[in-house]
Amino acid sequence: LGPDGKVYVFGGQQNAFQFNDSQSILTPEVFNPKRNTWKKLADMQTPRNYHSVAILMRDGRIFVGGGGLCGSCKINHMNHEIFSPPYLFKKDGKTPQERPAIQSIPSGVSNGETVSITVSGPKADKIAHFMWIHFYSVTHSISTDQRGFKLRDKGAPRPIGNGRYTYNVKIRGNPNVFTRGPYWVFAVSNRGVPSIAQKVHVN
Repeated sequence: LGPDGKVYVFGGQQNAFQFNDSQSILTPEVFNPKRNTWKKLADMQTPRNYHSVAILMRDGRIFVGGGGLCGSCKINHMNHEIFSPPYLFKKDGKTPQERPAIQSIPSGVSNGETVSITVSGPKADKIAHFMWIHFYSVTHSISTDQRGFKLRDKGAPRPIGNGRYTYNVKIRGNPNVFTRGPYWVFAVSNRGVPSIAQKVHVN
């Protein structure tokens, strides 16, 4: 799950073969839930099957690694690759996007609380949403608790000087939905460009 709200899928096989790289799928795909569409992305170099992981990092890139763990067999992949999603680049696919930056955010919040977030940098006054992505663990190619929430300020951003703007967003009150624990929080501009995330713990 990325800060743009899309689902990124890495690895797997056309048919399941335990501890075997046959029919490996090297082309990642991204699912857009808003449009109900899939799109192919740049190929990986190494098969990522059983016991592999894909983890969103703070800077918006995705760590993809592992696979195997079958003792002395030949398909143990003790390495990793870093995937840079399209939202990090301009239309030419090469030039890095200028990104907003979260200047201040509480390190701890509670369910039902309204949180004040200050943003600076490019498009600081045009933040479309704040993406809260729960830390998650991956085992056997399955993420056990991957969830994300797009939180928006219902009003206009408030300028506080020096190109900085303050937004207020409300944490959902139900802890069974907005579960407690650590989250990455990304400020995402109206062009879909995310900031580097800040860590916030929901108590």
